[in-house]
Amino acid sequence: MKNAPKERWAVGLAGVVLAISVLCFGFLSSARKEVSDSAKSLGAGDYQSMAVETEGETEPVRWMAPEPMSRGKEWVYDVFTPPEVYYDAQTGKFRLTPPSREAAIVPVDESRKKIEPGLTLHSVDREPFALQLIGFVGEPGNYLGTFENKVTHETLLLREGAVVDSLEMVVLEFRVEQVAREIPESMTVNERQAVAVILEERTGEETQLRQGETTFTSGRLAWVSLDENGRVMTVGEGELIDAGEEQFRIEKIRLAPPEVDVTKENQSDAASELHTLRPLAP
Repeated sequence: MKNAPKERWAVGLAGVVLAISVLCFGFLSSARKEVSDSAKSLGAGDYQSMAVETEGETEPVRWMAPEPMSRGKEWVYDVFTPPEVYYDAQTGKFRLTPPSREAAIVPVDESRKKIEPGLTLHSVDREPFALQLIGFVGEPGNYLGTFENKVTHETLLLREGAVVDSLEMVVLEFRVEQVAREIPESMTVNERQAVAVILEERTGEETQLRQGETTFTSGRLAWVSLDENGRVMTVGEGELIDAGEEQFRIEKIRLAPPEVDVTKENQSDAASELHTLRPLAP
């Protein structure tokens, strides 16, 4: 009789386990049935696609071509080609340069290379100042500047106050100063450099020249010939080239891209044509 309570406890525990098992089995059966019903609803023939209605037809997005800036037709920048900025030592200012400035001579259509028969464009560049400073001689307090006359190609020794009559220019100032020069992968050294200020008597303008640096004016020059293998001539805007029955007037010179607008005039009937030349491809 002492073992009766233990037996009743064991029977009760077994009943609880049985009840829990029945509940779990019922829950799993219900879950399987729901999954089965869901699968049936997606069976073959029951699924239908639905198109999403939109307000009107849509068109693919197209990028608009960038428009040139007010400075010139060659100044064109889009989202992925931002302007480049560089320092101009001649003016002491920063300025923008067209991305195409490095494309000096590029292949072009035959009709734009030359005027048939007529003028061929070889290259364009900025106009150098008529007097260039190339060095100096002498001792402190008695220096002379070494200059090159770009018109006559003469080498001149001039001191402060000297006059170049053929160019109508005066050496207003001349000095030699110490400048720091950085040598790549080495130390910085101090060098002597000549500096001159030139006065143009016709205009009253002053221009600073530095030894070892080419000084340019605001003008532009073009190198052209009357046939591809002929003598190359240097011309500026407004100049007229006489070719017998025909004449060529240089209207406009552009550096980037390199182009020259030329008016071809026929002497016999006074007919004229405007052409745009670009350099011959190398």
